[in-house]
Parts: sequence; C-alpha cells; structure tokens
Amino acid sequence: VLAYVYGLWREVADEVSREYPNIKAEYVFVDAAAMWFVKNPEWFEVVVTPNLFGDILTDLGAMIQGGLGVAPGGNI
Repeated sequence: VLAYVYGLWREVADEVSREYPNIKAEYVFVDAAAMWFVKNPEWFEVVVTPNLFGDILTDLGAMIQGGLGVAPGGNI
C-alpha cells in the first residue's frame, strides 16, 4: 500500500516540479533526510513531504534548533 500511495505522491510531485524549472527538487528517503538534518541542516530550505514523514522531520528539526516549541509546520 505505501509503495502505491507514495509512488502516486512522487508522480504528482514530479509533474508539479516540471512547472517550476527554476526550483530544484530532490528526493530522499526519510531516514536519509533525518541523517542529513543532523549532519548538514543548512542544506534544507524547504521540505515537502507527506504528513507521516513531515511529522518525523519537523520534530527532529525542532530539536536541532532548540526545542519543539520553535518549529513551524503546516498541513496543506
């Protein structure tokens, strides 16, 4: 089920990203993103992810910058 759902999510993300060629889009697995958040957080300006993975990365990013109360996040 996850492979199907996130496969569709990626297809839609690819389609939308082609409409904005001046914006760089990269894809990584959530475990790799978590590692890079800790190792090189400055690499990330904006992260677009499904809610499940976004919750994980938002909490991690918040702890990197000082605590859960300082992390912005949005479910759109």
